[in-house]
Amino acid sequence: MSLTSASSPLAGRVVVLTGASSGIGLAAARRFAAAGAKLVLAARGAEALAAAAADCRQRGAEALLVPTDVGDALQVRALSERAVERFGGVDIWINNAAVAVFGRAADLPLADFQQTLQVNFFGVLHGSRAALELFRARGRGRLINVASALGLVSVPYMSPYICAKHAIVALDSCLRLEPHPPGVTISTIAPAAMDTPIWRHGANRTGRRIQPLPPLYGPERVARAILRCTLHPRRMVYVGGGGRLAVIGHKALPSAYEWLAEAIVPRTLFARGGAARSDGNLFQPSAPPMTPRGGWRGLILRRRLALGAVVLLAAGGAAAGVAAARRAGAGRGPRRGRNEGPDRAAA
Repeated sequence: MSLTSASSPLAGRVVVLTGASSGIGLAAARRFAAAGAKLVLAARGAEALAAAAADCRQRGAEALLVPTDVGDALQVRALSERAVERFGGVDIWINNAAVAVFGRAADLPLADFQQTLQVNFFGVLHGSRAALELFRARGRGRLINVASALGLVSVPYMSPYICAKHAIVALDSCLRLEPHPPGVTISTIAPAAMDTPIWRHGANRTGRRIQPLPPLYGPERVARAILRCTLHPRRMVYVGGGGRLAVIGHKALPSAYEWLAEAIVPRTLFARGGAARSDGNLFQPSAPPMTPRGGWRGLILRRRLALGAVVLLAAGGAAAGVAAARRAGAGRGPRRGRNEGPDRAAA
């Protein structure tokens, strides 16, 4: 979408955007700024958020920065009040803030689950409630929640993130079934794996270096999809063919999908070499400078070249997966995985 601030239908629209200091949020903020929107930018880190606001102002936009921990309902309420106080109302509210932690579900500290759900799910819930209250009073508004293709399928070693994203998809489905003024819309964005800093900044409990899952796309694709959704609302928007393919494959052959995910993900998520176990930005915001991309451009190219091979492997593996599931007695209870975890996968 190519829009100038003079011709854009988004000129003058008030947009609240959480997680605005890096990744998809920063890419979207820049695109809304170029389209002439008035921005209310929220993130935990005040310094990184100030840099994002300055970036948007250089692109000609009015930008209000409101440091906000979206996991705190009172802070989200204050964010809403600041937006109304400054601009008189809100036209578009985008819940995008997210954190990640990598590790085995059975071994992760409960605090990791609680914090990830508090930011990724309850942050969306708090933002959605605040936005819908404003929209009901005005009779119109666009609520856009950024979930993930991993809100519809699962992979190993990312369970807190995936649980939260599944919950966002379910929340949006429930919200759409409840009464709202005709001018209010609720959309879910489901990106595939994106080249954003989350892969470097996430908490790491594995002892292995983390790299993005293939195939990988640039966050600007999600930013464009979000803008399109503000003008032409849709219920669910997939970004990146790899995510859509995974969802289709899981629906068609769930046992085969799980067999492939169990076999392939540990060999793609973990890079060679070890890494210190760390909290990343799970409990504290990352230090600036912050960027939309995570610096995986070379990996994007290599994995796109390999995508054809992955698809062929998936096609062949599907039949093998079904056969393996039948031999293992699918449906008779938990089974031991083929991979024993990060250390085994990296061997």
